[in-house]
Amino acid sequence: MSLKETLDQLDELYYDEEASREQVIEVLSEWHEQSLSEGLEEFRSFSDQARGHCGGVYIPFLLWTELSNFLDSPDDRSHIFSLVKAFVDSDFEDVEKKRMKALLITYYAMEREFELSKVQNLIVEKSHPTVQEFFRKVRNFVNKNKTSVEMYIEKFKMLHEYAPSFDLLRMPISKLKEHLKAAAEEAE
Repeated sequence: MSLKETLDQLDELYYDEEASREQVIEVLSEWHEQSLSEGLEEFRSFSDQARGHCGGVYIPFLLWTELSNFLDSPDDRSHIFSLVKAFVDSDFEDVEKKRMKALLITYYAMEREFELSKVQNLIVEKSHPTVQEFFRKVRNFVNKNKTSVEMYIEKFKMLHEYAPSFDLLRMPISKLKEHLKAAAEEAE
C-alpha cells in the first residue's frame, strides 16, 4: 500500500474513531523510520504528506526529526517553519500540545531572535487566540526559566539521535542518563 493510501485509510479510521491516536502513531512511525533510512529528502517527502493527516497527531514526531537536523545544521530551518505552521493549523489537542511544548521550548532557546520573530509574525499572529496564547506561554517560559530550559536542551541533545520518545524526554536528566547507559550496556 502506498503512503497516500495509508494516510487516507488512517484519516478515515481516525475520524470515524476506529483508530486511536496511538494506532496512528504506530503506523506512521514505521513509515517515519523507513523514510529516514532512505535519507533526509525521503523523510521530508514523508513529512510533507503526513503532517496534515489525522488532526496533526504526528506533527510532534516529525518536528523531533527536524529539530535533530537543526542541531546538526542550524541554517536548515525551513522545514521547522512548515511544521509549526501545520501544527498551528491542525486540530491539536492537549497530548500534542504537551509534546510540542518540549520541542518548541528547545527550539526557541536555540534559535536566533530574528527567526523567532518570523515565526511569530508570519505564523502565530495569524492564528486563533488560543494558539497565540500557547505560543506566548512557550516564549515566556523560555525567557523566564533559564535553568529549566537548559535541561530541556540537554535532554534533547542526549536523545536527538534516537527515534522520537516523549516518555524519555519527560524523564529527569539523572534518570535519563541512567536509562541510556543501561540501554547502551544491554546493546553491547
